[in-house]
Amino acid sequence: MVRFEIDPSRMTLLVHDMQKAFVGHIPSFPAECRLIIANLQRLIAAFRAKKRPIIYSQVVMRRDFADWRLVTAVFPRSALEELAEGSPGIGICENLAPAPNDIVIRKSAYSPFQNTSLENILRALDTDALVVGGVTTNVGCDSTIRDAFYRGIKTLLVIDASGADGIADTPWGPIPAEQMHRATCATLGQYFAELVTTEQLLARLG
Repeated sequence: MVRFEIDPSRMTLLVHDMQKAFVGHIPSFPAECRLIIANLQRLIAAFRAKKRPIIYSQVVMRRDFADWRLVTAVFPRSALEELAEGSPGIGICENLAPAPNDIVIRKSAYSPFQNTSLENILRALDTDALVVGGVTTNVGCDSTIRDAFYRGIKTLLVIDASGADGIADTPWGPIPAEQMHRATCATLGQYFAELVTTEQLLARLG
């Protein structure tokens, strides 16, 4: 499994897509995606105490969904309404809300590296490693970590502060959320990111 040499004083936290649509409003998202909120709160509090940067990613789609290109070929438009501009679902969960000094990246792809200034921001912050938590492990977090790897940015995935959604219709039958989460973490941990628990990350942060 991947192990990185990391300077704890140069870590940046990414709170990935912890929006009301994903963890509160969309019925298909499992309870596990809400259970990670407590660990994310602990991470956010620790990074703020250490005065380390915190970045939030946020899906906000145009009302015509033109900025997300193929997304309407993957999901029906009715399923995307909660993520369109002006919808309540785009808001970050209140108990994880960004502070005035935090950075919010509005994204138009699964990965917040695509067509945004995230990479430049991380370089400007002198980030040695990006700590990733949020939803979903198997889509947005996965895409983010791979994009970071290809850019030479080390990542740590906090496995108990991230959650997946299940897939109901596959050639092998339904795949539950926990199985998706574990399989994605295993793949990322083998090839792209270091896997840590919340406790391990907090201990490393000091």
